[in-house]
Amino acid sequence: MMKKFKQGDYVYIPSNVRLFRFEKNKPQHFPDFKETKTTEEPKHLMFVNKVDDSWIRVFYNGELWSVNEENVYEIEEAQ
Repeated sequence: MMKKFKQGDYVYIPSNVRLFRFEKNKPQHFPDFKETKTTEEPKHLMFVNKVDDSWIRVFYNGELWSVNEENVYEIEEAQ
């Protein structure tokens, strides 16, 4: 099932999911990431845009972070 998020939608990200912050928010080219963070608890974050077939950007703590789309759910799906 293909997930369809719209800019501004809130999405559900479970705990223990790694978020990546890239230099100048470039598309995902490992190891060009600047920082990573792992969610300690589930989060509802704002969807910003799709980067490519596997990655999306979310707004977290005032910054743009990237997360693998397989770890992101519509809020209704998560409940």
